[in-house]
Amino acid sequence: MSDGNAFAFIYENLITLTEYGEGTRLCTFEPKKTLYVVKRLPLSSAPVLRKIAGLSSPCLARIFFVAEKPEEGYAEAVCEYVGGEALKEYLRRAGGSVPEERAETIVRDVLKGLSALHGVGIVHRDINPNNIVILPSGGAIVIDYGIVRSFENEKSTDTVILGTPGYAAPEQFGFTQSDSRTDLYAVGVLLNVLLTGSLPNERLTEGRFRDVVRKCTALDPENRYPSAEAMLAEMRTDSDTASEMNASAARTIRNDAEEPEKEEDKRSFLAGLPGLGSKSQNIRIFSAVLYSLFVFAVIAACCRLAVIGDGLFILPFLVFCVALPFLTFFDPWRFWEWFEPTAYAPKSAIKLFRFAFGTLSLIIGVVLFGVIAG
Repeated sequence: MSDGNAFAFIYENLITLTEYGEGTRLCTFEPKKTLYVVKRLPLSSAPVLRKIAGLSSPCLARIFFVAEKPEEGYAEAVCEYVGGEALKEYLRRAGGSVPEERAETIVRDVLKGLSALHGVGIVHRDINPNNIVILPSGGAIVIDYGIVRSFENEKSTDTVILGTPGYAAPEQFGFTQSDSRTDLYAVGVLLNVLLTGSLPNERLTEGRFRDVVRKCTALDPENRYPSAEAMLAEMRTDSDTASEMNASAARTIRNDAEEPEKEEDKRSFLAGLPGLGSKSQNIRIFSAVLYSLFVFAVIAACCRLAVIGDGLFILPFLVFCVALPFLTFFDPWRFWEWFEPTAYAPKSAIKLFRFAFGTLSLIIGVVLFGVIAG
């Protein structure tokens, strides 16, 4: 049985447990004790919902099946039930706002989900704390496709005016047609709410994301970020810049005496190397061992070249296997974020992969070092 036929069968045999307002119900498929959310939408939404059903992103709630009811004039989407806590409730428990780093993590996940939607020409149009779920793992998922629409080049405005007050961009009130930048307006508002507990027009954040919020919420869509990817890239740059500025400020503290200043300069050089500047003593020791292993391995392999002809063959493998653990454990240049699979993978899976891959590479590096040095 194909997936489509399987979910058609599941849809026909769902049992409603409860209803969440008009058109949304929580259902169960008893044979597998699986929960689903079934949402009733206008029949015209079916093509857009089917596009979403073809997407696979850990930052988007999945749609498994779309049932059309032409006689009744509506369609129903069988959606993934996302176990977690609505961001609105999460914020309430946190006291109305969250630290900068936490806000950045949440917004990054939202942008990754929107990037998948925008990639197939779909605009969510209702990004707000009610439509984002925080998972037990800490990740965020975008839910509720109640007012999604496809961008249509031939239209100048939206047919229906919809959206959540405070988060809806000006174009959602009939000025122009909504597009991906409409969602980014709402993301900017969301980021400000996460940081301050208030809408931008009530209180604008004073942190390093102040300019990001202002750009997102520009009245003219042309002055906003052109895409979710562009906003992600700028947030990454802002984050890296802030880290570099903090590290630089810490390294520029000097004593007035000349000799201590020279000693501080030496320490600053070492502290500037990834891993050696960590606050954790264990990480500093571990990174020092990796650096030493790398240096000694290169020296030993180079010396070996004069005696053994295959030293040139072994050296690249040794360097590769020593450098990889360093990149894997510390990720100093956010190396792994540039790979498509890790961009959308759950954080727990990425952490496990990096640990396993780094440990295996380190073991291989030590073995090869022993072969060459011996």
